[in-house]
Amino acid sequence: MALNTLGQQKPLLDEPLLIALKDGSVIYPETIKPMALPLQKPYLRVDSQYKLPSNEIKYYKDGTSFFYWAEVNEAGEGDLLKVNNKGKVTTYFRNKVSNATADPYGGRAPAAKPDYFQVSNGPIRKISYKNLAPALSGNQASRQKLQEVNRLNMTNKICLVAGGSMWIAGIVHMHKINNNNEAPFIETGLDTKISPLILLGALTLTVPLINKAPVERKLEEAIAIYNK
Repeated sequence: MALNTLGQQKPLLDEPLLIALKDGSVIYPETIKPMALPLQKPYLRVDSQYKLPSNEIKYYKDGTSFFYWAEVNEAGEGDLLKVNNKGKVTTYFRNKVSNATADPYGGRAPAAKPDYFQVSNGPIRKISYKNLAPALSGNQASRQKLQEVNRLNMTNKICLVAGGSMWIAGIVHMHKINNNNEAPFIETGLDTKISPLILLGALTLTVPLINKAPVERKLEEAIAIYNK
């Protein structure tokens, strides 16, 4: 009852702080602080007096942005999703609730890249080729950008298989060259000779790491194109 007395009929965008509950009511508090105690579900500390369990909160606004408590398996119970960009496809940063922080709102700085997306009022899902392909299928330019992502993903899979195979073959080869002096090998100046397959495998396995940034960028571009 005490919480309900805080709610008033005011324009949402004019209020620096607000909490929208799943039952449809809206609270306009003086202070908000996300909390996450060990072995307990996260909650909001409202006006330094009241506790609001996360499962009762639809979203809240802390004066800078809107936050949704994550309802996705990848984020975990103690995480918040901070709105990055609203549009036909809304993107979210991932914020971790922590009590040991100087942030007055109790969260850490968001990741450099948005982690999740939502189409209209649909479910919130992790940004990936698999999830975005059906969601953005209605836009040809977005599909083309996702095809580029798919090609990079296929290259990554091939490099992982090839690099792993060369690494294993290199270990077998190293055993032979160090016991039987078989060629070819790389002289290290030490007692152990290195198989060239080890180095080739290591180089091949770096390709997915190099491709990570382009994949993330193209996924964001596909969303941006869809939102135009």
